[in-house]
Amino acid sequence: MRINKVLENLGTACRFILAVSAVAFSPAVVAHGFRQRYDLPIPLGLWVIGAGATIVLSFVIIGRVDHGRRTTTTYSRVNLLRVGLIRGLAHWLPLGAARLLAVIFLVATVLAGF
Repeated sequence: MRINKVLENLGTACRFILAVSAVAFSPAVVAHGFRQRYDLPIPLGLWVIGAGATIVLSFVIIGRVDHGRRTTTTYSRVNLLRVGLIRGLAHWLPLGAARLLAVIFLVATVLAGF
C-alpha cells in the first residue's frame, strides 16, 4: 500500500514538472505581448474612461432589470421562453447551427495561431 502512495506522489510530481515546462518553454507566451511594444490606438485617458463607463453601464442595466423585487428565490427569474423570437431560437435547428458555427470559429482561431 505504501508503494501506491509513492507512485501517486511521483505521478503528481511528473505532471507538475510537465505543466511548468510546457508553460515556461512554450512559444505561445510570445503571443501575449512580452516581445513587442503595443500602443493603444486612442489616448490612455479616453480608454480608461471608456472602461469605467462600461462597468458603470453594466451596473445600471442590472439595476434596471432587477427592479428590487424579492421572491422566494435568491435571484431574479425571467422566463425568456415566453417571448416568441427567443422560443424560436431555442429550437434544435438554430441551436445546432449556432453550435456548429462556434466550433468552426474555435477551429479557425486555433489554426490561425499556428
